[in-house]
Amino acid sequence: MFQKNKYTITYYNIIHNALSRTALLDVYTEIHHIIPKSLGGSDLPDNLVKLTAREHFVCHLLLVKMLTGNFKHKMAFALSRMLSSSTNHNRYYPSSRIYEFARKQRSAAISYTHKGIPESVESNRKRSIAQKGIPKGPKTDEHKKKLSLAKKGKPSKNKGGTTCLKGLTYEEIHGKEKALQLKQDRSTKLKNRQFSEETKKHWSITRTGKNKGGNNPNAKPVNIKGVLYLSKKDACESLGVSLYKLNQYL
Repeated sequence: MFQKNKYTITYYNIIHNALSRTALLDVYTEIHHIIPKSLGGSDLPDNLVKLTAREHFVCHLLLVKMLTGNFKHKMAFALSRMLSSSTNHNRYYPSSRIYEFARKQRSAAISYTHKGIPESVESNRKRSIAQKGIPKGPKTDEHKKKLSLAKKGKPSKNKGGTTCLKGLTYEEIHGKEKALQLKQDRSTKLKNRQFSEETKKHWSITRTGKNKGGNNPNAKPVNIKGVLYLSKKDACESLGVSLYKLNQYL
């Protein structure tokens, strides 16, 4: 189970020294499982040893470095618990460097154990209750500025690229073959798509009285290769291109 490395040697040296003590310690001590219970260790006397608070913490620190995989993550959680304060224990508190190491190991263990596990309905319900009543109004200009500064130079979460890919074509993002496949898949999904009467009625109500396309009195004329069009929509219909392609040209 344990790796054969310097940490394992140090661990068993501490255990051996503790078991070899003949005199009772006049300092605070804690009971330690030599083989941790989460790894199959028992509560029998031959698996228990009295350690000082510092020795106990060091042993749990070493256990993280003696193991791999899921065993390592279990020991990371145990080490993290050693950092929590308790009224029943006179805990040993390490240096900031070791504290940081313990917290990083705990974070990695949480990520490993929760990966691929969907959240339960009960968990979502509790989150929904906790979020109720929290104001979600429009953001202030200062808040928007902070968000903008925080996102500058960072990858686009929606596209997964190293920079924002907004405005690029499918071919530029995925390549010709992948783009063709994506377009075919999209066409298949949208073809013969049916909308309910309720949806159609909703669209009708929301669009009633609104300007549609080229009859918008606020539409601005556009000049393309010396030809003046009344609006972008008029230009798209005359040239047989999409608005997206037209905007790219302009």
